[in-house]
Amino acid sequence: MSEDSVLWPNWATEDVEIVGYDPAWAMHGAKERCRLRALLAP
Repeated sequence: MSEDSVLWPNWATEDVEIVGYDPAWAMHGAKERCRLRALLAP
């Protein structure tokens, strides 16, 4: 096991893939925002 794998969680060192813009992302983001507002509301 390398020292880096001990210091960093897996999500912090995994590869990132750059892809083209997808207009559906805005709708997914809006749905997630509504869901989070409902969950986090006082």
